[in-house]
Amino acid sequence: MHNQRSASPNGPNSDPPTTLGGVSERHASVLWPPIGFSLGGASAHERPNTAAAFALALRLGATGFSSQLWLSQDDVPLLALDGAPRRGLRRKALRETASGDLPDNVVTLEALYWALGTTTPLHLAIGDREALEPALAIARAAKDENGRSALASLWLSHPDWEYLATLRPHVGEAMLFNSGRLDSLGTGPERRAAQLGAAGIDGMSMHFTDWTGGLVILFRRFKVLAMATGAEHPRQLDEVLTMGVDAISSVHADRLNDALQRLPTANG
Repeated sequence: MHNQRSASPNGPNSDPPTTLGGVSERHASVLWPPIGFSLGGASAHERPNTAAAFALALRLGATGFSSQLWLSQDDVPLLALDGAPRRGLRRKALRETASGDLPDNVVTLEALYWALGTTTPLHLAIGDREALEPALAIARAAKDENGRSALASLWLSHPDWEYLATLRPHVGEAMLFNSGRLDSLGTGPERRAAQLGAAGIDGMSMHFTDWTGGLVILFRRFKVLAMATGAEHPRQLDEVLTMGVDAISSVHADRLNDALQRLPTANG
């Protein structure tokens, strides 16, 4: 596997029931502890994807950030949850917006690294393929205190696994994840897992309701990590972590932290 890393009861009204099937025992994950990506920063507490939201996510205990990668009119890589964010009643495409005229819920990749450092894992869903090369250049140039580039903490995802396969020789230490829903995998999960493993793609990212413990194990047979998205409630977070996923994303940075703290001290 490319760049493999070392690996509470709820009251009846505390949260809605999860749609996942029960998991009788916890499966070990490959990455330990699993990474908790806060989507758009602490989106449940601050305006999503703002500098304040990302900073608060860290304070609340998230161990990673998640957003989407776009490009400005003047070719600056941007983090935004929408390629055409709303301003009042209007929307304007980021490709038509200069980097000096961005709404406050769009931040540049360089500004994020400058403000919060390069060591926190950053997951970016590639929304604009043209943004990738300038983003990689910024990540290579951004270094931590030990001189290691931000590529070491960068996760990139896209629904087209064949596109990701073409990126593998060019993205260095960055992690590559295929994203999609279980019912969109065409020939099925085992075939997709084999394709990803053969192409050197690090992981599969699916909505938390698509994952089961068996599917996590299946992808792991091909040395492919598992990432779950969209979990919001404590019971959902706990159950998908019990399946042994290696990363999970949520808009609730505090609930992510609580769920990670509820994991046992030892993997497996």
